[in-house]
Amino acid sequence: MSKQCLEGFELTKLGSGRLFEHGDEQIAKAKVDGKSLPKFFGHGLVLLPSGPRYIDMSAWHRPEHGFYSGNAPLHDRKAAAAARAAKPEPR
Repeated sequence: MSKQCLEGFELTKLGSGRLFEHGDEQIAKAKVDGKSLPKFFGHGLVLLPSGPRYIDMSAWHRPEHGFYSGNAPLHDRKAAAAARAAKPEPR
């Protein structure tokens, strides 16, 4: 399988993003090399109390549980701290 080349782009609409998928062959080769690749990876634009922020997203398949799990680190550490400190609004 050929290497994926990602072109630059800009997200302008909240909730928009792009996800890419690693092929099973890429994931298997990475395991042989002692690495772990997520099945899905990409970027998203979300709204936080401090304003719109980009996040990186990745998800690994967890066959023992039958779902995908991953992470979404924020590019703006100050905004991440503010989001964690924000109290949810009462319903």
